[in-house]
Amino acid sequence: MLDEIHLFIAPIIVGGGKPSLPDDVRLKLELVDEQRFERSGVVHLRYTAA
Repeated sequence: MLDEIHLFIAPIIVGGGKPSLPDDVRLKLELVDEQRFERSGVVHLRYTAA
């Protein structure tokens, strides 16, 4: 059971990118918070199960 997921996204170019979750995972998520770190460009996203 998933209650919350936290993603930290960094602005790095690596080919086509890497998926955060496997292809067969489907979730209904609601974005509840986001925070940007200006110096590094990293973004923190917090989702809850909808």
